[in-house]
Amino acid sequence: MSSSSGSHDLVANSGLPPVPARTLLRDIPPIEADDSPRQAIRCFRRHQVSELPVTCGGALVGWLGEEQAAEAALDDAGAVTVRALMAPVPALISPEARGDELLAFFQATGNSLLPVIAFDGRYLGCVTRVDALAAREGWFPPPRIGGMATPLGVYLTTGTVNGGAGNLGLILTGMVFAVMMWGTQNVLLFAAQQLARLVRWPFLIDLAKVLGRESIKGTGPYVLSLVILSTLLLFAAFLLLLRYLPLLAGYHAAEHQTVNAIEAGEALTPESVARMSRVHPRCGTNLWSIVALSYLGVTAIILLLTTEVAGYDIELIVTLAVFGILFVTATWKRIGGWLQEHLTTRPTAPKELASGIAAGMELLRRHLETAQPPRRGLRVWRMGFIQVLIGVMIMGSLLQLLDVLWHNLVK
Repeated sequence: MSSSSGSHDLVANSGLPPVPARTLLRDIPPIEADDSPRQAIRCFRRHQVSELPVTCGGALVGWLGEEQAAEAALDDAGAVTVRALMAPVPALISPEARGDELLAFFQATGNSLLPVIAFDGRYLGCVTRVDALAAREGWFPPPRIGGMATPLGVYLTTGTVNGGAGNLGLILTGMVFAVMMWGTQNVLLFAAQQLARLVRWPFLIDLAKVLGRESIKGTGPYVLSLVILSTLLLFAAFLLLLRYLPLLAGYHAAEHQTVNAIEAGEALTPESVARMSRVHPRCGTNLWSIVALSYLGVTAIILLLTTEVAGYDIELIVTLAVFGILFVTATWKRIGGWLQEHLTTRPTAPKELASGIAAGMELLRRHLETAQPPRRGLRVWRMGFIQVLIGVMIMGSLLQLLDVLWHNLVK
């Protein structure tokens, strides 16, 4: 399905309103009337446009085309300024102009770029004809979308607006993460303790102590190897639990598929969204992969530095460190994509896909209705990380209290 047909289907099925000019604004600084044609040429190139607004003392006084500036620059008329080359402003667009009204300005003037003026006369920016055509269909997605999976459904945000699961869902996500971390820690500890009782191998006994956050005795390399192994086990167990626990992985996939559909200009219908990839390049899983690889690399270097290898062949350690940096740089996105495909997401159920689509539609509507971005503090809040952290802290405190009560009962 093409982007155009997707737009028609989306508007027909959702009733998204035509996009106002204020949402389409491009930040194209005007050129001053006393600037030279050569300065104008540099501005055309910098902003990748063929027309520019001209101001004098902050007021919009004219309009300059690329052809006029190019002719003057080729004639090398040093005394000529933009003021002598500019034409009258072709049209003044209101921030609230939209749909056919907005497109009529371009049809009447034949321009590819037109200025938007505030009610008090201030120049706000420009709208392009291409954007106006897309906006007429009601399809003008935000430039960047983030999101999270929650037990209550998909949460999507631009930082300015959000859609889908609310703050409760985000807090529950943090609580689920805390329970998962607590569960993997205790299950692995129990398994290591039982295995150590059966085998009585000192390495397993010490591994159980490391998992239980107890101190152990031994050389630096020995302790570091136990730390690396316990970290790998915890990381793998957490990912496996995330994959097969019926709370987040499906909604995580629906989140990615919905964002991929919006960014591809596809209609938010079950058929088109279901065709989208479950992998997204901005997923936090990619960050996990680079943090995990970096942590393992650093601990491995520390492990080598604490052995006799450091005394005999420091060049080997430096070579391994450089190779490790290159390896992490070249593979972390691929590893993150593999983790997304096989562990942090799974094929979506109809309910999960519907949650992603509903969150996407709500996000798009709010994006079209919101004129001004919120204050920075509110933008940080709407990203959702604070709510997740609150959930982790609440559940972590409850689980810590539960551990204390359990140990007191056992004693």
